[in-house]
Amino acid sequence: DSAVSYHLGQLSTGVVVRLAPTARPLPAWAEEMLAGYLLSSGLPGCTLNSTMRTPEEQASAMYFNESTGQHIDYGSPGKAVLDVFWSMAGSAQADIEAAMAAKIREFTDRGVVVSYHCEGPPQYAAADIDPSSVGGVGSASYNVFLEVLRAARRSGELAELMSPDVGLGNRGYDPAIHVVFVQGAAARAEAALENATSGGVASTFEGESAPAGIPL
Repeated sequence: DSAVSYHLGQLSTGVVVRLAPTARPLPAWAEEMLAGYLLSSGLPGCTLNSTMRTPEEQASAMYFNESTGQHIDYGSPGKAVLDVFWSMAGSAQADIEAAMAAKIREFTDRGVVVSYHCEGPPQYAAADIDPSSVGGVGSASYNVFLEVLRAARRSGELAELMSPDVGLGNRGYDPAIHVVFVQGAAARAEAALENATSGGVASTFEGESAPAGIPL
């Protein structure tokens, strides 16, 4: 297929991340954080379905999710964009997406974030991880990875965490594993990366109590 593979973070880690055709490489600091989480989970890599998006790409993603019944609980700006989707029901898809993109630009021009995928502050980097690339929803490897990510969310290393295991219609649902990395909060991830590459696996996340649900 047209997806490409590349070594993430330090080449010596052996972590391999596949980029879908719709995904762009993450900033180096976010790559390092992701490498730490993967290695702490005992995973050799993953697939990124989406990362940074233009307003047009964000509109297309929101259109697709909403039109296929995969509703995501956005904040107020995102809800305003979805209002455009519903207000234009019956119009051509291209016209709806263009109007949604224009609404997104209205917000981003004022410095208001609709999605961290789309022109958010530079200290944030969003990524959608394909659940099947980490074992699939409900698998042991998926569950371990989500526990590592939940620990990172509680510590502030991740600004957002959404995932399919939460269940469609519930807060925190996303068909992908949606994460937003926070630059400057990577020290713990770097420690996990160093521990994992020196022979450890679970490392700095050991001893954390399991959360009841995704803290969003």
